Amino acid sequence: GSGGGGGGGGGAGGAAMVPAGMVRPVDPPPPLSECPASDHLEWVLTLCSALCGAIHRVWTPAGCAEAAAVGLSRSLSMSPDEQAAHLVHGPARTFALAGGGLPPATVNAAATRDWLRGLRDSAYAMVTLLSIHAPGAFYPSGAVAAAVGRTAYGDMHHMHDRHVRQALHTLVRPVLGRCPMAHRGV
Repeated sequence: GSGGGGGGGGGAGGAAMVPAGMVRPVDPPPPLSECPASDHLEWVLTLCSALCGAIHRVWTPAGCAEAAAVGLSRSLSMSPDEQAAHLVHGPARTFALAGGGLPPATVNAAATRDWLRGLRDSAYAMVTLLSIHAPGAFYPSGAVAAAVGRTAYGDMHHMHDRHVRQALHTLVRPVLGRCPMAHRGV
């Protein structure tokens, strides 16, 4: 199998233990004829890379200025629920849930925030799915590696820590964790 997260192998066959929460590499990947998504790899990665690039650019200084000009600057900050999710119980969490002292975001700002997050997370998930369902075409390709790098790291210096954390957990970690040993240098 190509997945698996918990516990690890070990035992007969000399398989190495995989720490809980890690994924097993696809070693060796199946032949291309068994990769159902390999025919769609190039166009899907091009779309995901362009989509994430556009979303990441929203947090650049120019993107922030454009959002402010149309009254959407609140869409670029966390919602009270998102802020509270990062806090333990207590006064800080209660304050965050009450809006953190800020006026409520407009319906448009809240919808824009949710839409941007949904698009970004879907693009990350699509790249991860391609690494699972088309590993024979995904991992040996330098072009794919470059597209995945652009998807994950484009305008990273403008990303907030929560965006970097999301990219690491939903894209980088599962994709790199499944990478066969023979292709780790690509």
